[in-house]
Amino acid sequence: MTGISIRNKIIACCCWAILMVCSATFVSCSHDSDYTNVDEPADRVVLVYMVAENSLSGSDRFDYADIKEMLSGTSYIPKGDHLIVYLDNTNLPALYDIDRKTDASSYYYLEPVKQWQEDVNSASPEMLDEVLSYVYKHYPAESYGLVMWSHGSGWIANHQNYTSAPAHSDSPARKPKTSFGIDNELNTSSNKGAKMEVWDMAKVLKQYDRLQFVFFDACFMQCIEVAYELRDVAPYIIGSPAEIPAPGAHYGRIMSSLFKHDFNPDDLTSAYFNYYNQDNWESTYGVLLSAIKTSELDAFADVMANIFRSHDVNELNLMNTLNYLDFDFVGVRNGLPDFYDIKGVMQNALSDAEYQEWLAAFNNVVVSSYASNTWYTIYEKRDIPVDHDQYSGVSVFLDLKKYADYKMPFPEDYLLTAWGRRMKESQNNE
Repeated sequence: MTGISIRNKIIACCCWAILMVCSATFVSCSHDSDYTNVDEPADRVVLVYMVAENSLSGSDRFDYADIKEMLSGTSYIPKGDHLIVYLDNTNLPALYDIDRKTDASSYYYLEPVKQWQEDVNSASPEMLDEVLSYVYKHYPAESYGLVMWSHGSGWIANHQNYTSAPAHSDSPARKPKTSFGIDNELNTSSNKGAKMEVWDMAKVLKQYDRLQFVFFDACFMQCIEVAYELRDVAPYIIGSPAEIPAPGAHYGRIMSSLFKHDFNPDDLTSAYFNYYNQDNWESTYGVLLSAIKTSELDAFADVMANIFRSHDVNELNLMNTLNYLDFDFVGVRNGLPDFYDIKGVMQNALSDAEYQEWLAAFNNVVVSSYASNTWYTIYEKRDIPVDHDQYSGVSVFLDLKKYADYKMPFPEDYLLTAWGRRMKESQNNE
């Protein structure tokens, strides 16, 4: 999410949360009871994993605003199903159970089913594993959904103040190279803190079956590198290739799609998109979203590997290509590479016949895609127009010469991703 206040802020309540007292039904961080609130397995349990110990719990209180939206949509939660919210913000972490019987109107009236007694690093894979383990143990279900809620930077993190250090090094210079979430471990709204590698996230999620989707309510996470890393985790990966509006999804509007028995990713992406594009007439935000079908990613990787083996994609044929983060404008200062739309890249790199063949393979991968006419970027502080002919909803990294010229470590980091290694292997096998 774009956690910095931008136009048309949502003003969230800034009062202090009531201190929660542990009772016999609560679970401390050192003792896990056999508490459960279900009589029989649910059809679906959805976990919203909110890493909000950062600017998202600052003065605008986007964390509390989204929980209020969730509570407004409880009537759309089917009987027996549960929305489990893990929240780590400027208070101690806690887990909340929301179902159709929940009558609270805001965060302040919710009582946790689990309360941690000390601060934790929610951007660590260990904490994600702990929360998922608790949910699977105490809320058995036929299927699960996962919402990853926080800041994001795709497959790679901000490399501000980067100093040279080899890949897999334990040097502090390598520590910030992570891509999802920010947990400052200070219980403040600072954006300086720990993040999570997407490959570490994948290792955790692979342990949990019956996941129907992973939905990133976070910026830049819908890139081919992230989706490929998570290809064995869930049937669908949903997110944005660009920055999302600071308020993120309107959870009251998407609640029914999260719990639909036969999950359809287009229900979720269209509900999210329509809130900003049609329903919310006062909004000046734009939003870009897509859904990827992971079972098609291995075949698509073969197609892309053949293209990268036979075509030289360089700066010259990328002029005017749809780009979600312009390195030449903000990259050196902000430590992030270009985030090119994969469709725009292929249009510029391939012949018409080659492009049509590529497009047929790509259309098997992206099963839902929406784009407003513009989106707002906090990096350039302006609206960016969308070329709908180039738009696909998925970004891709390209190993461009300019990164080496600026001594940026992106090509080295790219090879830490499964997608990067797959593309490199194809070039080595020419």
